[in-house]
Amino acid sequence: MKTSFLLALLLSCWSQVQAADDDGKELPPIERYDYGMPLDIERVLSVTPVPVTCGVVPLVMLYRDSAGRLHRLQYRGLGAGCSRH
Repeated sequence: MKTSFLLALLLSCWSQVQAADDDGKELPPIERYDYGMPLDIERVLSVTPVPVTCGVVPLVMLYRDSAGRLHRLQYRGLGAGCSRH
């Protein structure tokens, strides 16, 4: 489980670096999402992969707003390891 979490973390970092390299700009600071916070999302550029662990995990979305500004938003999601088949 630790290996899959580390792999997911590395992939998420790589995708965010790629998004920054595409524009040649540095990534903005991470904003924490609060319930009810108004968002202006024009285009989602990347989302961190959901780790295979059971519980609430932090995820980060990289997006552009309607004015073209780049944003990073941290929010909470449910890990993919909570259900058994």
